[in-house]
Amino acid sequence: LQFTKNFAPSTSKEIQQAARFVQGDWLALTPHQIDDYLMCPLNFYYLHVLEVPQPPQPALMYGTLMHGLIHSYYLQRKSGEVNVAALHEALDTQWRNEGFVSRGQEQRRKQQAHHTLDAFIERHNAEHQPPTYMEMPFEFELTDIKVRIRGRMDAVVESKDGVEIRDYKTSQVDDKKKADKKAKDSLQLATYALAWKTIDRKST
Repeated sequence: LQFTKNFAPSTSKEIQQAARFVQGDWLALTPHQIDDYLMCPLNFYYLHVLEVPQPPQPALMYGTLMHGLIHSYYLQRKSGEVNVAALHEALDTQWRNEGFVSRGQEQRRKQQAHHTLDAFIERHNAEHQPPTYMEMPFEFELTDIKVRIRGRMDAVVESKDGVEIRDYKTSQVDDKKKADKKAKDSLQLATYALAWKTIDRKST
């Protein structure tokens, strides 16, 4: 009897939809959440509805850190002087070692981060037109399906030739054709372009 009681199915109950997704009759999502759902609805459910705790993810830490350093770099450019040593010091200070399988893996990844930062600075120091906006927030509506999409664009560059929307990624893609295809197929960039059109219409 005790065995039956211990292992009997628990009473099922409906899991309520997370309140942060619902705004009245509207559904509110971010591009990242939409991407997660299209990749795997079950994974979306675990991550964003059940909010199952995730182990430390070095790739996520790496990407977040590099995004912050890029933002700091452009703030320095705006002030008139880029302090490369300070950026590398910030990388060391903000680095987190959780989630790596070994000390050696962590050290290799950290060394790669410093090389990536140097390469980014060298490439973008020659850039004549820095971003007009960094970490630009947006929100727009798909009224026919009652969905609000909100997020932030990494960078927007306005020039006489048009508008360039950037989404900084830390994945290594050396082939330009592959990089162009990846950008063309990017749901995030498509969402940013739609958001910009909405913002541009409001400003005119």
